[in-house]
Amino acid sequence: MGKLLLLIFLSFSLLSFAQQSEVELKESFSKAIMTKDYDLLVSSAKKLELKFTGNQERYYIDVLKRLPKNAILITNNLEDTYGLLCLQLYSKYKTSVSVISLGLMESSSKYASTILNTHNIGASFDKVSPSIYLSRILNESKEKVYISLTVNPNTYVNYQKELFITGLSLEYKSTNHYQNLVGFNESIREVLSTVQYLTIEKKLYTNYLPPLLTLYKMNIERWGESKKIRHRILWIAKYLEIENEVKELLKTYEK
Repeated sequence: MGKLLLLIFLSFSLLSFAQQSEVELKESFSKAIMTKDYDLLVSSAKKLELKFTGNQERYYIDVLKRLPKNAILITNNLEDTYGLLCLQLYSKYKTSVSVISLGLMESSSKYASTILNTHNIGASFDKVSPSIYLSRILNESKEKVYISLTVNPNTYVNYQKELFITGLSLEYKSTNHYQNLVGFNESIREVLSTVQYLTIEKKLYTNYLPPLLTLYKMNIERWGESKKIRHRILWIAKYLEIENEVKELLKTYEK
């Protein structure tokens, strides 16, 4: 599964905005996050959300949907952060979840200090990097911490034994791993009806496969088979144009 996550990270890409106005909006949004300019943040979020496709918005909703109140969600950089913040700021969706970008922490000491102070995490560092910031958050946060599947696996390589795929994120020290996967599987029925219409979102939707593959493997170990999950996995893989690769992976689970 580790190799699959790395493959997904390497191929992960949100829509590359072609129009200059959209590029400028993202730059304004990034600046607003770092400078804590709330008015600019809300204004940019409103305009950016209007640029989403319905399938992109569905993905962001599914990332946040099952996270508990006051959870921390770690993201990679602006590309996998702004969609989540747009939903929170403009649509007022899951606003109690704290979305933290490791890339923005590394590029802005002001943003990093704000994040660390907000969550009562020590702000004294000999050196900084995404993995160092992540380690400090995991070790010192009193809230449940989740890591988006869009984060480079090399960033959390030292914590792999304590991280569990529970949906479109990894949960740190999960106590209900299997039940969370079952719940995730039941909550994404709309994906089955929309995946055949994906265009620019295909790489983004690849992230639905790791939790389903993990659930399938656990079901095989528990019950000996899991036909419905297998069908769902292959249905999604077909429209993501990676059906053959996924079939090979499934065979390794079924031996």
